[in-house]
Amino acid sequence: MFIYPVHGGFIGRDAVKLAFGSYYKYDALAPEFQTYEQIKELVKEQPIFYGSIAEAAD
Repeated sequence: MFIYPVHGGFIGRDAVKLAFGSYYKYDALAPEFQTYEQIKELVKEQPIFYGSIAEAAD
């Protein structure tokens, strides 16, 4: 199972692009990263999984 990163993760004090121009954490909604629309398209292509992570590991 793959999980798309949409928020979080410290990107470093020397990061050139900051989320919303001022945050040192990744956020897919931040226009600087231009990733949210792509993530939405990729999610549409994935099968839907209903169950627990333990079941997915089997």
